[in-house]
This record gives sequence, structure tokens and C-alpha cells, in this order.
Amino acid sequence: MRRTASSQKKISLLRVGLSSLMAPILAAGCAGRESRADRVWLLESAEVTQEKITLADLLPASAPSSLHESAARLSLGSAPQPGSSRTLLGYQIEKQLRSAPEVLDRLAIPDRIVVTRAYRAISHAEIVRAIEEAWKEEGFSGNVALDRGNLELEAPVLVTRDDLGLKATRLEYDRLEHRAVFRLWASKEPHLLPFYVSVDSLPGADWLAGRGALSGKSVMRGSAQPRILVKPGKPVKMLGEGRNFRFSTIVVPLQPGREGQIIRVRERGTRRLLKAEVTGEGILKAQFQ
Repeated sequence: MRRTASSQKKISLLRVGLSSLMAPILAAGCAGRESRADRVWLLESAEVTQEKITLADLLPASAPSSLHESAARLSLGSAPQPGSSRTLLGYQIEKQLRSAPEVLDRLAIPDRIVVTRAYRAISHAEIVRAIEEAWKEEGFSGNVALDRGNLELEAPVLVTRDDLGLKATRLEYDRLEHRAVFRLWASKEPHLLPFYVSVDSLPGADWLAGRGALSGKSVMRGSAQPRILVKPGKPVKMLGEGRNFRFSTIVVPLQPGREGQIIRVRERGTRRLLKAEVTGEGILKAQFQ
């Protein structure tokens, strides 16, 4: 059947109308794609070294410097503990950035971002240096002859900074084991609890324990050590704390503990091994992510 001139005209007009209608839709779609293409995608995984996560930590190195500067001022909350990770959800990040629309409009945000905290184990040299400094304050000349054979750390200590501000704040002398016990504190690592290092065959330690030690610091004499507040095998109460929770449980200490010491324990119900700080007689405290 041959089309009439009128039908052909109607078809032509219809085609022109559809073209006119589709043009702005296609243009908007292209503009949207171009807009998204211009945005900076946040990293799907990132590593931080500081206590707080900023938006700048999630930007790729290729992002414009102006965006890095603005993002460095926007906090996304606390960083995870050293050696652990935290997952940030895309919609949560977007919600936090609504107060900075000029930054949010420049970003493309993944559904989830995994943030880890960089860490390292405290070194033998750092421990020796802190003990040597304390030793020199007591008038002992020369370096302390310490090696890995006569220095015992209760458990690996994880840190995040290069400069810890490590100091010996207390000296005890174990008359039964005939060794010095130094209490060390990293003043520039606020999350880190004080920890203890035992030193065998330390010249002068027995004499120092007899007169008191570590000038200007909290020191225990060899005859007046802080008493043991928890004993191995005797169940005690442990208080656990996290970011949004708190609980108590019963644990069994695997070693004796004085106030401030971090000891190994076993949870009585699950039998999992944990570490906790002695905070009182029969009371321990543990921090969780």
C-alpha cells in the first residue's frame, strides 16, 4: 500500500517531534555522565597513622591539591586501633559531608571503604634507650649492657609513631628472680597503656633497689613492691569497653598481676585468650575495638 502525501507528512512531523523531545534528555544524560566523570573517586581501602580519619586520607594522590586542602579539615571519626581496621559505609560518609556540599559535589563515593591503622612493633633499641636514660639520671655512667637475652617484654607492643616519647616511670626489683622490672610509658602514644620490661643481670640494680630509684619518678623499693592484686588460676572480674559498648565477664588470670600491669587471661565461658590491665584487687580492664 502506497502512503499518501498526508501520511508521509505526519510521519515526518512525528520524527521531528521525537527528535526534539529526545535531544534534551540525551543531552542531560551526557552531561550527567560528564559530571560523574569529572568527580574524584574515593579509595576503597586506605591506611592512616593518626588518631582521627580525615577525608583527605581517602583521596587518591592524583586528586587536586585544592580538594586535598579542603578534605584535610573534614573529620570522619576515630581511626581503628593499631593493626585493626574500620569499615566506612558510603551513605554514612555522604551524610557526614552534607555540611560541605562544595566538597561532596566533587566526589564519587564507593559503597564501602576499609580503613586500617598503620603500626609497628616497638623495637629493642627504643626500650634500651629509655632504660639507659633512666639509668643515667641515677648517676650511672656508660651504657647499660642489654641484649635480647637478658631483656624480657611481656607481650609485643604495637605503636604508630616514630617518636614515642618513651620513658621509664618506675623501677621495681624482684628479689626472688633477682632482676629489675621497669615500667615504661610512651608519652606520645595516648592509646597505649604502660607496660613492663624485665631485665636480668643489670649491674647495680640490687644496690639501687636498696635505696630507692629513678629520681623524681614513682619508684618502688625492693622491700616494698606493690602487692599482687590478682593471682594465677583465681577467677576475677574483667570490665570490657569498646566504642559503643561496655560489659563485664569472669576471667582466669594466667599470671600474677600488680596494679597497672597488663597480663594474659582466659575468659571462663569461651576460653579465649585476652590481655587486660590490673586496675584493682580482683579487677581487670580490657579495651576492645
